[in-house]
Amino acid sequence: MTQLAPENDAAGGDEDVARRVAERGTVSLPAEARRRAAMMGPLAAQDAVPIATARDAGQALGLSERTIYVLLRH
Repeated sequence: MTQLAPENDAAGGDEDVARRVAERGTVSLPAEARRRAAMMGPLAAQDAVPIATARDAGQALGLSERTIYVLLRH
């Protein structure tokens, strides 16, 4: 099995690598993931999500109502 050596150049070292990885975070998310996050975030902040709201979110995201509840549970 091939082991990858960490990127550790003399200029920035481990801190530079960590910064580059962190910059790839949400900026590099595919558009669909950002769209889903934008819709699911407000639902996750609610204490309870009504069935109609879960159904509407599911239809908008192409997911079932049950999948919406499963995702909110995690």
